[in-house]
Amino acid sequence: MAEGTATAKSAVAIFCYDSKDLTDYRKLLEEIAEDVALKGLPQRYKVSVVRSPIQDDKDNNNCRRVNKEAWNDYTKLGLLHRRWDILCAVVTLSDNAGVSSEKEG
Repeated sequence: MAEGTATAKSAVAIFCYDSKDLTDYRKLLEEIAEDVALKGLPQRYKVSVVRSPIQDDKDNNNCRRVNKEAWNDYTKLGLLHRRWDILCAVVTLSDNAGVSSEKEG
């Protein structure tokens, strides 16, 4: 399973792609990308979900391209904060999925 985010070369955008094309993964990637764009980047990025890899050739999907000003606090406390943010995003996503299931039933 390969999932991840990549920033576009020419646009101010973050593209989310999940190779298994699962809705839950796609939503989680989108929320994480929104969080990174909002809290860690110097300007507003548009988050877009794509259903196929974005690449110029068969070997390069641009996943290594990152903004040098993006969040990069790798201290023990910084990593703890990032893990907490990810946990909160997962719990919120899970809670929202449960609410929509209850409404449908």
